[in-house]
Amino acid sequence: MRILLFSSTYPPLIGGVETVTRRLAREFKGRGHEVTVVTNRYPRTLRPREDIDGITVIRRLYPNLLPSPGLRPIGVLVKQAVSIPLAAVELARLYRLIKRLRPDVVNAHYFSYPVVYVLIAARLAGNPVVLCFHGSDVPAVPYPATYPWAARWGCGAATRVICCSENLRSYLLND
Repeated sequence: MRILLFSSTYPPLIGGVETVTRRLAREFKGRGHEVTVVTNRYPRTLRPREDIDGITVIRRLYPNLLPSPGLRPIGVLVKQAVSIPLAAVELARLYRLIKRLRPDVVNAHYFSYPVVYVLIAARLAGNPVVLCFHGSDVPAVPYPATYPWAARWGCGAATRVICCSENLRSYLLND
């Protein structure tokens, strides 16, 4: 099976989602699957492509274009407006990468603005997307996020949604 794992960040950064995604990548590879990890290039000093644990890791710049509630400083609005062309280019690059890799499944972890890119690109490419919520990536669980509408959109855009608890699933699906 060909698996594309997508995470908002990945080692050498250390944290919960990075650890989960790395362990999944190693476990899938160990079971004979072809695994590629695609992630946000954060910090920008990281190389755009490298092998970690024998797994190809591709890092791209995914600018945040998601509107957040409330007033934003003019500098943020200008930065977002200037980033629109880069966002379009990165979305097209991700789409082409998915078409070239032909994954059987795209597995996205930790809902944040980079995940929006993979949801759109994978769905346009006709690939199933499994979206995994880990808890703190959801509004007010436990931190107040700025994208509650986007997380709910993501649930609808994904082929399958996995949550770390029934409480989180209920919150996301509003039932």
